[in-house]
Amino acid sequence: MGRKNIKRNKKQYTRYQVMPSSYSTTESQYNPNSYYAGDPLAHQNAIKKMENQEIVHDQQDEVQKAGFAAEEKTVNSLTMPGMMTKAGASLKTLNSARAGFNAAKVAKTTMQGAAVTNTATTAKGVELGLSGGLNGAKGGTALGAGWKALGHAGKANLIGTAASFVGQGLKKTKWGNDGDDTTYKTGEITADVLQYGGQGAAWGSYLGPWGTAIGAVVGSAYGLWKGFRNRRKARKLKGDQDTTMKRLESKAMKAEDGKFLVSRGNDTGRPVAQAY
Repeated sequence: MGRKNIKRNKKQYTRYQVMPSSYSTTESQYNPNSYYAGDPLAHQNAIKKMENQEIVHDQQDEVQKAGFAAEEKTVNSLTMPGMMTKAGASLKTLNSARAGFNAAKVAKTTMQGAAVTNTATTAKGVELGLSGGLNGAKGGTALGAGWKALGHAGKANLIGTAASFVGQGLKKTKWGNDGDDTTYKTGEITADVLQYGGQGAAWGSYLGPWGTAIGAVVGSAYGLWKGFRNRRKARKLKGDQDTTMKRLESKAMKAEDGKFLVSRGNDTGRPVAQAY
């Protein structure tokens, strides 16, 4: 969250000529030689307050960022372990089905070769065996057989888990996280939808197709709500910080440009505090 540079602000103060009030004109009626003089010490103290306030603001930003990160970490700690367990089971089923498909294909080839060997030459058996294996492969692939064996729940779980990891990965890039909490851009929206929508779909998949759809919608809605809420919080904090800095800047400029009334010649007798 960027803010004005203190050194730049110091230079800007001299650009403003702050007239404290209408007392300048009123006082000049009594004493035409009156004028306003700055207070260097008060000005330096005001600048120091601004610098200290910048440190406070930086600390506030860090606390806010830590809070956002802690919330996301908590959500992941509640959802990811179960998802990973189920994804592991799905992968085991997929690999078992693939292995079974390959074993069946080899067995078919071997049986065809053996049958031909009893009635013809070995060379002929090998030829027909290879042909049988190729024909068997036309019916599908090992990966296809494994994917089919997963069923809806296993497929949706793997897809949802993968989407969640993609979303988390995007947040490690500048496109998925620009580092400014006061904005919520397309990349950040996409990352949240993938991460939380994927988690919702994975958990809802065990309730069937409708469960998958509802889980994806609920998860995506949560991600979007969280993103826009965080942006709103960050903007409010920045607004409060800017208001504080403007107040301190105003005090610094008044101290530099003329806070106290000084009279030359005949004094009216009015205290300076009353004249301002």
